[in-house]
Amino acid sequence: MKQRTNALFKLAESHYEAGVANGTQSRMHGWNDHVLPTALLSREIAKKAGGSAEEQELAFVAGLLHDWKRLPDQKLKKLGKEDCHERDSAAFARKILQVYGYSPEETESAAKAIASHSFGLSPENGARSVANAEGIVARALKAADKAGQLGAEGVWRRNVFLGEAKPNFTLEQARDYYGKRIKKFEEFAAAPEGKTLLACKGAKQGWKLMREYEERLHSEEAEAKKSKAVAGFYREAGATGMFLFGFGCGAKGWNEARTAKAYAAGFPIIRAKWLKAKLKKEEEAVVLKGLAFTKRLLV
Repeated sequence: MKQRTNALFKLAESHYEAGVANGTQSRMHGWNDHVLPTALLSREIAKKAGGSAEEQELAFVAGLLHDWKRLPDQKLKKLGKEDCHERDSAAFARKILQVYGYSPEETESAAKAIASHSFGLSPENGARSVANAEGIVARALKAADKAGQLGAEGVWRRNVFLGEAKPNFTLEQARDYYGKRIKKFEEFAAAPEGKTLLACKGAKQGWKLMREYEERLHSEEAEAKKSKAVAGFYREAGATGMFLFGFGCGAKGWNEARTAKAYAAGFPIIRAKWLKAKLKKEEEAVVLKGLAFTKRLLV
């Protein structure tokens, strides 16, 4: 059992790293940034859910293969294709797993999990659905996949991904985009796979921060209209400034880790600048609140 999984592990690692290098794989869904962490967490969630050794292995394997056919959005547009990577990756899994010694039953369990891991296609009828994962393996994978979208890391990943995938996106569109994602997560949180995720350590706090980030994008828009100084501040800090920075880095080809590190390095300069700025009392209050929120997302 371990031998076949190790062989598949090596295949997956080389596939994702080569894909990012040659532009056929989304950078934000590469090996170290997303696939390996998702596979490891998927296995851990399956274990905590009482899954058998076989289910734990299949949760890990499904994690390794779940984004195999995920193309960058820009490439999809050029090809005139819709993103159906969950279905296409599941089809690939059905072919490759039996080659590596997995039984038809094991193969189908992993493939169904892959087909239902996204906020997307149902494995049964192709319909779009937020909640469609059934069984320990599928729920573990879906919960693990969505864990990377919560908390500070999730905010950074999403902003950088938008820069990579939608380089013409505007700040106004981003506010609407986050609002829609919050609604999807609210539906997801009420489903069995969502409850599985929220039972993980730190998930509830991460979910809370994600909602707070979306709320701040809107509140900062209103505050910026009241003062040119505040508008300038939000181009550098707060939820808005962090979106603009992450989005810009994504468009340049940076990944989430590099982007967050670069912003963290520059934040002390931003903070010093605005603490020394000549502001009205109400503007100072806004800046202090914005700096505090920004710091939370850098921890």
